[in-house]
Amino acid sequence: MGGPDATQHPTYKEVCKGDTKQVEVFDLEFDGDDTTYENLVKHFFMFHDPTTLHRQEEDVGFQYSSIIYVYDEKQVRAFLRSTLIP
Repeated sequence: MGGPDATQHPTYKEVCKGDTKQVEVFDLEFDGDDTTYENLVKHFFMFHDPTTLHRQEEDVGFQYSSIIYVYDEKQVRAFLRSTLIP
């Protein structure tokens, strides 16, 4: 996913090279029976450090930028609760 100046419809290999101005994203569908959105966000932050710019573990580059998308206000509130943002 990228902005207006990003390469349009790049391949995964192109994104991995880091010069497309795209970031790696995925859309996770869940039914809420086994876990909650809030628990998913907490789990995400167990392995993801949003304080390091364009880096996740040993992977470095713009394509590893930190972002969480939400679909509704319920997910916004769950995100804020799980990250302790008042």
